Amino acid sequence: MMLQLMLSFLATLPISGIFDAGWNSFFRNQSQIDLQVSNMKKLNLDTLILQYSIDKTQRFYDSALPFAAGTANNSYFERIIPSAASQNMSIYLGVYAENDGWWTTPDDTYLFRQRDNSIKVIDELLAKFPQAAIKGFYIPHEIARYYWQVPADMQRLVNNFVKPVSDYAHSKNKTMMISPFFNQDLETSAQDYQFFRDMLVNSSVDIIAVQDGVGSNAARRNFSVEYLTAIHRAAVETKKLFWTNVELFEGSAPADITRIQDQCVNASNISLKLISYDYSTLTLDHYSQSMQVLYADLIIFNAKYTCIHQNNAFFNNSCYIYCPVNYFKFNNSCVRKCPGESQFIYDSGCVSNCPDNYQIDGINCVLKSGDKTVLIIGAVAGVVFAIAIGSTVAVVCISKKEQKKKNRIKLSDSCSNVVTY
Repeated sequence: MMLQLMLSFLATLPISGIFDAGWNSFFRNQSQIDLQVSNMKKLNLDTLILQYSIDKTQRFYDSALPFAAGTANNSYFERIIPSAASQNMSIYLGVYAENDGWWTTPDDTYLFRQRDNSIKVIDELLAKFPQAAIKGFYIPHEIARYYWQVPADMQRLVNNFVKPVSDYAHSKNKTMMISPFFNQDLETSAQDYQFFRDMLVNSSVDIIAVQDGVGSNAARRNFSVEYLTAIHRAAVETKKLFWTNVELFEGSAPADITRIQDQCVNASNISLKLISYDYSTLTLDHYSQSMQVLYADLIIFNAKYTCIHQNNAFFNNSCYIYCPVNYFKFNNSCVRKCPGESQFIYDSGCVSNCPDNYQIDGINCVLKSGDKTVLIIGAVAGVVFAIAIGSTVAVVCISKKEQKKKNRIKLSDSCSNVVTY
């Protein structure tokens, strides 16, 4: 358990981006939109993905394209893009989407229509919104192996839709993102690895932000590491950036921060970035108590892990480059110094004399050992990774039987006294 806690502390990424599907946003006026963006920045979010631009029933900006005629005009982009750009957020815009025909294996006519309309949307969006904050585009169609598992169908998907739209975005010096999902009940992780490797290799997609699926299927949390790791391998082998899309909801309600932290721990070791779905879960001007609680918890969670990844100290819900007076920095936190000149830190407390088997090192009691003191932080493919802590001790104790069983490096036989912070 101690090792697991240390691992999560060292490796956990903050959530730094969020989707906005627009459902609970488009009706707001400019001051309300500015407040929404301010709320995002309080969460330390630097990336905003606007999921939809035009679909068959609505448009989120004032479009003159023929296929947008007759759709409800929400004019949301005209308000949200300048506001987010003014806060230095990176923005990705959804292209054209027809979701009603997607949950099958669409024919080529459908795919060609998505391609042609998406390219026209890209041109119109770049003409209307020239802001440098627009880093790229997002294909809202959620790609899943189940619908494209026949190799010929998967190639149609790539060649008739995904690749030409991605190539066109590149011609405008923009990147392309997708956010697919997996279903552990319909495929193995090995099958997902092969599918996404074959799909990505010639797709021209730049970023694959896989949905962890925990919010929509509670059972999926037991499989998320296995499947995310498999798809990550496919992304690495095809030279794509791998992000994880962390679901913030539990069915139709906001999730609790403990579950979300577990999701972030599971995804952090393989992800370059964690983004989340979606802002409607945190719609504070129409909030429930659970939304309010989650928003407050996410502020602290993101502040902590943003601070830690800047190699600063997180203490009393604040980030310090230098710890306050009478504190010193240890393991990205601030630890109180002992008040007496002849006192030393032992087991998070102060003692006048170090216990047996410990020696004085500066202000610390450290375990006596002829070997270098290390903190084991993980093992991959049987190779143990360790970080030297100098002479400050953080020891993980395992039995000799367990050492032999797991083929780990041998620690000191004296493991009864452990210094922890």
